[in-house]
Amino acid sequence: MEMERINENTIRVLISNDDLDARGITILDLLGDHQQIEDFFYSVLREVDTDHQFADNDSITFQVMPTGNGLELFISKNSTNEQVNSENNEEIAHYIKQSLLKAHQPADSDDQPVVNKS
Repeated sequence: MEMERINENTIRVLISNDDLDARGITILDLLGDHQQIEDFFYSVLREVDTDHQFADNDSITFQVMPTGNGLELFISKNSTNEQVNSENNEEIAHYIKQSLLKAHQPADSDDQPVVNKS
């Protein structure tokens, strides 16, 4: 399992299929039992939140994206300030977009990807 802090409110966690197997969970398991889903995501949070910045927060959001090799999980602290939530969501969307652009750019290309902002 790999962890990366995106900003002060968001942690990105890559969970491989091997990590899921080690925990005795499949992606299909996460589609059904609500309690199992919640327990799994909070166990990941406890593991990656080593400085306990998320533990005392009343509201946490988990955003899950399946990948070819497991799951990409974004864990965000929610704020009562709507502006902060909106900015955090925009930052996550920008991060995902940049990651996708990098992943699809040929390795030997010197050209920068062109993004249409229409």
